[in-house]
Amino acid sequence: MLKKKGFNVLYLEDGSLKKIKNIVRKFSSKLKDSGVGFFYYAGHGVEVENINYLISLGADIIQKSDVEFESLSINYIIRQMENSHNRLNIVVLDACRNDPFSRGGGGLAQINNTKGIYIAFATSPGDVASELLMNDAFYIKFSYFYLKCFNPKF
Repeated sequence: MLKKKGFNVLYLEDGSLKKIKNIVRKFSSKLKDSGVGFFYYAGHGVEVENINYLISLGADIIQKSDVEFESLSINYIIRQMENSHNRLNIVVLDACRNDPFSRGGGGLAQINNTKGIYIAFATSPGDVASELLMNDAFYIKFSYFYLKCFNPKF
């Protein structure tokens, strides 16, 4: 959809941690002093000690302490985008999540101090997004509808 609208798109499906880091670096490099960056992630996420992580394919997470080394911190993506010095960055986290290490409801933590970066979650910080909705691509359909409201030509 975005390619058809003239956007430069980097796409990775079911990537390992190494592949995700590589594409984020490439993405950041392409953003240098450009207009708008748009990062979309659909998959599983977890919050550990108030840090949000995206779980990659093949992550070997047995205990809470594994998360930091077996997944990608959202802070890494944000720093890469900030270092690009472009006008605006948008991060969409369409992550169904439950925290197997928490005694509470799970969900991702709120992200603060992100000047020039708009972050959209599939649900409120601390809440758990439904896997059923994700499988129906509910969030991406809603995001597309939302973008069409701002630009009917989209």
